Amino acid sequence: MQDQYVTIQIAGSFVYAVQKTDGSRYASAYSWTEAVKKADISIRDFLAGNSPEASPYKGSVYEKMKNPRGNKPMNGLPLEVGVAYWYYQARKGNKEAQALVRALSQEAIETRMDGALGITTTIAQVEERTTEVRDRIKQALDLLDKSLRASEEEQDDTQIEAEKAALFEQMTEEEFQSYVEQSEPVWAASRARREAKLPEHVQMINRAITQM
Repeated sequence: MQDQYVTIQIAGSFVYAVQKTDGSRYASAYSWTEAVKKADISIRDFLAGNSPEASPYKGSVYEKMKNPRGNKPMNGLPLEVGVAYWYYQARKGNKEAQALVRALSQEAIETRMDGALGITTTIAQVEERTTEVRDRIKQALDLLDKSLRASEEEQDDTQIEAEKAALFEQMTEEEFQSYVEQSEPVWAASRARREAKLPEHVQMINRAITQM
């Protein structure tokens, strides 16, 4: 039995992976970083760091993988290490990673519900659904950033609000609730930054009003 190499599509990203003869599975380091639009070195920095996500994998070594484009082997990492890297990137504010891990979490629930309800879905159907969810989440995160910038710079946000309304119509109830929950602390931080720029006496008046 030989190592089995495959390229799989995950929410619009392509991951080059291998199943070794002992059953262990790895994906190329490049695949993990490319999926969240980061440089190759970022996953090495992750493994060398002290984040909660990286801590269980201290001392991890790369597994050499066949390179489909040349003779030089590629570096591979176990699937759980790559997923931990994605969650780390999401926690650090990487919107590509945030949209990816949320879409995959939703996919896991949707797929299990399909099974429980006796609904048959193909891998292609699941991938299409998950990619659409990831795209909507990424669009929502980008619009949130635009709204914050427009608010802090006192710009006209009419177009942004129209884009948000169109996006909300495409969202499921769960996706919309998730967007609202994620937006609240971001808007709170934005308000705090704006208030910090006000004269001290105005800040004092505002604090007095909120305590009334």
